[in-house]
Amino acid sequence: MSTQIPTALSRRGFLSAGAALVGSFAIGRGGDSYATGKLAWGDYPDNLKAYQLPSTLQAKNVLELFVLGGLSPWETFYGSDDPAYGKATDSMWWSFQQGASNMPYWTAKNPDCKYPPLLDFMPDSLGHMVKFGTLAEPLRSRADILERLRLHVVSHGIYPHDFARALAATGLAGGAPRLAGIGTMVGHYLMEHSPTLIAPTYVLTEGPTLLPAATRVGFHPVAARPLELRVTGNPSPLFQTVEPVPTPVQKLAQAMKATYYQRHSWPGMGGHVRSASLSNLDSIDAQLAGLDALSKVLTPQDFVSPAGTSTAGAYIHDLTQTKMKMAAKILTQTGGAARHVTVVDTGFSTGDTAFGVAAYDFHTAFVKQAVDRYPPMWKQLCAVINQPGEADPAKIDLNQTLVVINTEFGRSPEPQDWQLGRNHHPMAYVTAMFGGPVGKAQKGIVGAIDADAAPVGALTPVETRMAVLVALGIYPFSKETFDYADVPGAKTPEEALTKLNQIVLGVKP
Repeated sequence: MSTQIPTALSRRGFLSAGAALVGSFAIGRGGDSYATGKLAWGDYPDNLKAYQLPSTLQAKNVLELFVLGGLSPWETFYGSDDPAYGKATDSMWWSFQQGASNMPYWTAKNPDCKYPPLLDFMPDSLGHMVKFGTLAEPLRSRADILERLRLHVVSHGIYPHDFARALAATGLAGGAPRLAGIGTMVGHYLMEHSPTLIAPTYVLTEGPTLLPAATRVGFHPVAARPLELRVTGNPSPLFQTVEPVPTPVQKLAQAMKATYYQRHSWPGMGGHVRSASLSNLDSIDAQLAGLDALSKVLTPQDFVSPAGTSTAGAYIHDLTQTKMKMAAKILTQTGGAARHVTVVDTGFSTGDTAFGVAAYDFHTAFVKQAVDRYPPMWKQLCAVINQPGEADPAKIDLNQTLVVINTEFGRSPEPQDWQLGRNHHPMAYVTAMFGGPVGKAQKGIVGAIDADAAPVGALTPVETRMAVLVALGIYPFSKETFDYADVPGAKTPEEALTKLNQIVLGVKP
């Protein structure tokens, strides 16, 4: 009996007709675009190339600082000592200026705080002068950063941490099938355009439960997933054991893998016909290869966090310092391979909570805890960024790197009951960008927070997420990422891209 399958009904013919689907499982391709001559994933369509940032303006890479727990704007990016802004109700900046736990008392204990004055920055869209608060030191002392800092007033309506974190990190609500981290999207793009790059995106965190959305893949190839490095303050046993695999073992493993693939492929077709999940195996191989290459950049000691003291007493690990140094090392010493690093910041660890996961979620003793943790966070961020004329190759160059300061929501404008803390406040908070395409001409504020702590012309998290892709020259709209209709008010891709460029980034291509 013949084993030939009739051409009209053959699996080969069916797969040829649906080659775009089969090709999407091919490692390093993410689609069938090369084979068909269509655009590679993440490329701008021809009719929209005028909306793409020129290569001279695009960021080469991105460092994102995700402030876990919610960053309060009132003492940092959106301070106002205007009496109309909360003085009568002891809210916003005026919340803790006097009383049992007040700002003057605690800031006097921290040499990295300056109290007063507030520092004038820029008028918001209401014409109100926005000032940097006491707890923005030492960031606000870096004139080179302030001169290209772009603040975004952001608003959403999600209060619980996990759901707000997913929205802030990805631009999509938790549970959405296409929910994926920005690092995954960047990884997918690089799979298409630089398939030889190994582990181009990273997430630095203490554990997988803190910001799981940052490593989600959604509809993207599994191999695009960022490499997650666990930073607990102790030497990494993984990096202690990364050693070259003997050549005979490599050859044996490759031969066994090839034999296994033959059982899941139609002869001569390529791709994984019977099991797309075999791409997971390719992803594991790539991750292991990435670790081998990365072990030449990072050492076990890079994972060690120093101990120290704060106004609250001793702490056992300065996790912020460790992760910032690691991020800078990855971005500057991997030969341009690293393109996106997310630092999930929880501050220092005192040992009273697992890896300090209470982070910046200050429901009690807000002033005391914020004075302890905010200034060191800015200090460690600034420490890895070159100052004008410094040109240290081990530090970040703002002409190459877009720095994003992100958070899940803000903190409430009024104290939380008698506990002298601040509650979750997603309705009006502030994120920031500087570096890359965001230069001196882009300095300013998008939107405003009015005297009642309400948002005016605020952005949504999805807009700030799309803008990161745009800054890297990646087209943000696809079935795997976002739709142009996700940009509020946009009726066409042209309108959406115009807003992302001119409003969110402040750049005109």
